[in-house]
Amino acid sequence: MLLPTEMMLAHDRAWLVTHYAPLTVLYPELDYGLIMRRDPDFQLTQRRVAQTFSNVGMKIMMSVPETMLFFNRVGGHMVRSVLLRKAMDDPDTMHVAVPYAEIGDRFGVSRTHVRQLLVAAEEAGLVKLHARGGHLVELLPRLWTTYDLGIAGGMFLHDMIYQAATRQFVSMPGGS
Repeated sequence: MLLPTEMMLAHDRAWLVTHYAPLTVLYPELDYGLIMRRDPDFQLTQRRVAQTFSNVGMKIMMSVPETMLFFNRVGGHMVRSVLLRKAMDDPDTMHVAVPYAEIGDRFGVSRTHVRQLLVAAEEAGLVKLHARGGHLVELLPRLWTTYDLGIAGGMFLHDMIYQAATRQFVSMPGGS
């Protein structure tokens, strides 16, 4: 049987804190303390409950096909993250440089794979490629909108899971 190490469990608790932190800012009146305090007993409950939400999570993800364009390709999510991060670093421009070879090397995929991904994103109306090799990529409003929709869906799902896990946790002997 494969069992997680304490280091892996600690990393998972940190991952949960990172993904729940926006909810603590958006909804300070709600208590996400069991996650934010990194309670290891609650973590196990949250993860068990989260498994029961896999169909709901898939429906939420599938409701934003533009996000799935990136998630369904190796390294796609990371390429999209680089595009958005570079654009946020220079908010005065909607054009970023993401050289295919550089991005491919960074994420262990070929430059052809990166190019094909960005061509597909262009066909979907998410970006406009202006120069060869990824040297000038324009991020279109639809990319930002669909990214925001994906984040909103994820936050909604995180909240649903937390509420269900909390109800289960507090009803358990020793739950707080």
